[in-house]
Amino acid sequence: SDADERRLALLRDKLRAARDKRVRPGRDDKVLADWNGMMITALVNAAAIFNRSDWFEMAANAYHFIHSKMSRPDNRLCHSWCDGKAKDADIIDDYAQMSRAALALHELTGIDAYRDDALAWVDTANRLFWDARNGGYFYTPEDADDLVARTRQATDQATPSGNSVMTEVLARLYYLTGDANYRERALTTVEAFGGEFRKNFLPLASLLNAFEFTEMGVQIVIIGERGDKHTQSLLQAVYSQCVPDKVVTVVSPGQDLPRYHPVRGKTQRDDRATAYVCIGTSCSLPLTDPGMLADAIDPIKRREQPATTARF
Repeated sequence: SDADERRLALLRDKLRAARDKRVRPGRDDKVLADWNGMMITALVNAAAIFNRSDWFEMAANAYHFIHSKMSRPDNRLCHSWCDGKAKDADIIDDYAQMSRAALALHELTGIDAYRDDALAWVDTANRLFWDARNGGYFYTPEDADDLVARTRQATDQATPSGNSVMTEVLARLYYLTGDANYRERALTTVEAFGGEFRKNFLPLASLLNAFEFTEMGVQIVIIGERGDKHTQSLLQAVYSQCVPDKVVTVVSPGQDLPRYHPVRGKTQRDDRATAYVCIGTSCSLPLTDPGMLADAIDPIKRREQPATTARF
């Protein structure tokens, strides 16, 4: 009631007056590349699901800040930024999370610059962090100073491990580009930590998820102009379903896909925006109805009644 609200307001003022007498705790105001990458990806995904342009704008602005303030011309990232300065040596989590964020933005907008950023950061990670002897990525780059040893691990902590996220990123690049080298490196990363699965797989949940995505990723390709209302209806159907292991690609009619992409050479149906749902080399029949597309990608319905597919 209004009376209760007035009473609570008075009590809050008393609490605030008492709290203001204490020494304020220190404020951690540094900006971290890897944590921002996680938040950018979350905002992009939420913006797509709930049709929130303001959330997308927040994600794009945060991405621009990291890209302009914490990325060097040689595609090296700085781990942190504070008081107007980028500092601290890069770690594998920075490249993993920012590459993942770049691919999320590319998927939602179709802007190739985001994909190109991811390709460049992954190339840097492969060059400076890859363990050529055992596979997987070290936590620190090869030119890091004052290290007793370079560690390499895939267990999740408060955040997903860098190796897990890099595996997902590599798989996404494989699906987007058709370059089998990305898939091979993703699987090599999983194999590098294979012995740990037998000991205790619980801390390796993110790596297991990434492995499943590498093997069974759901590729959803919509052939149509991104601004077309039918294309947007199909996209809304896609984002209405909870399908974490998906890759969404929108291509214009006649636009080429990678050489070995399962949708390469397929066309629109009845001159309308048309979707194809593929797992591996098996694809659904052409879908123009949003409801049928939603059913085709629904995880439960996929298990209960596999869609009619054509193999190539």
